[in-house]
Amino acid sequence: MGQLLEFVRNHLILVSAFAAVLTWLIVSEVMRATRGVKSLEPGMATHLYNRQDALFVDIRGDAEFLDSHLPGAVHLPPKSVGDAAKKLKAKPQQPLIVYCNAGNTSGRAAAQLRAAGFANVYELKGGFGAWRSAGYPLEGKKAG
Repeated sequence: MGQLLEFVRNHLILVSAFAAVLTWLIVSEVMRATRGVKSLEPGMATHLYNRQDALFVDIRGDAEFLDSHLPGAVHLPPKSVGDAAKKLKAKPQQPLIVYCNAGNTSGRAAAQLRAAGFANVYELKGGFGAWRSAGYPLEGKKAG
């Protein structure tokens, strides 16, 4: 126990950074759980897209969307998520899979879509980066 206290005293910045990261992880996971939105791995998202006519919802910036996006994705910048019901033209029970670059901000947008009346809303775990890393198809100017 004495060695642990000595380590903490000698490495206060390191221990503080560790505590901050751990707190951030716990808070983000609690927020994710309370939003009521499930996360999907890219493989399961593909399954929903192919079998249940899921719609991908891209909440990244305009330039990123034009460069490349998931197949058939609808671009919905974060500021316009509130007007989603008008722009998406999705059936109320159609699965929506929301994604951003790395999966950090899509949960908030997915929760807003649920609040707007869409029943089957998911977020893509790992976002666009996870999809691209898995080697799944892309569309857009730089999709190749």
